[in-house]
Amino acid sequence: MWSLAVLDSSAPDTDLALRRTATASSVDDSSRGPGNATDGDPGTRWSSAHQDDQRIRVDLGSEVPFDRVVITWETRSNSAAGTVTASWPADVAVSRPQVRGEAYNAPPSTGNA
Repeated sequence: MWSLAVLDSSAPDTDLALRRTATASSVDDSSRGPGNATDGDPGTRWSSAHQDDQRIRVDLGSEVPFDRVVITWETRSNSAAGTVTASWPADVAVSRPQVRGEAYNAPPSTGNA
């Protein structure tokens, strides 16, 4: 995963996850830790163990409203990045949202760059 951004439509240019502490279920190499997904550097990434059910968690510091999560990851061909955006209406209460990759994998014609 190249990056993970947490956004709120009331301040769309502010990434609430930028430089926040990230933890993960695993890493495949110590140089590709979960903090790389939120460090703002497009040249670093988090890479998990090559197993199902890997997770990343970002500590936003306090309870904050947000309505969009944007994830950029490396594709299987390692030649391009794909982007997934998960969003929900502002009037929907979301308690501890769980954004899972399999739930948001859009077909190439609808969501991947």
